[in-house]
Amino acid sequence: MSFSQTTVSADQLKINVLVVYYSSTGNTEKMANAVVEGAKKIPGVEAVAKTPDKVGGAFATGGSETGGKEQVIHSLITSLLNAGMIIAGPLNGPFGMVGVTALDPVNETALKEAMALGERVANVASLLKK
Repeated sequence: MSFSQTTVSADQLKINVLVVYYSSTGNTEKMANAVVEGAKKIPGVEAVAKTPDKVGGAFATGGSETGGKEQVIHSLITSLLNAGMIIAGPLNGPFGMVGVTALDPVNETALKEAMALGERVANVASLLKK
């Protein structure tokens, strides 16, 4: 039996950890920074804590029409709202202005809806920055 040797680059071994938090009193920020410190104890891990962007949107995929994608979107939106974010959903779609969903495998229509969501989030963010 013979085994071939595979070369692995340093980038392939690097692990990135992003800790996203919102803190109005500073307590959650302290916890987020402690999580980052713990993650950095593992060799090859780069970790950072950040507060969320101020505008966000939600999307989900699933294996069937009734796969719970709408619950995922609502849960994501609740989390984004709790973090003090503004929600920018799509302008149309089966969930109205809430979010974008797709079946597995993702088709071209879903990808166009996802691109429209990204464009809308970026547009709302740019309007708020002015």
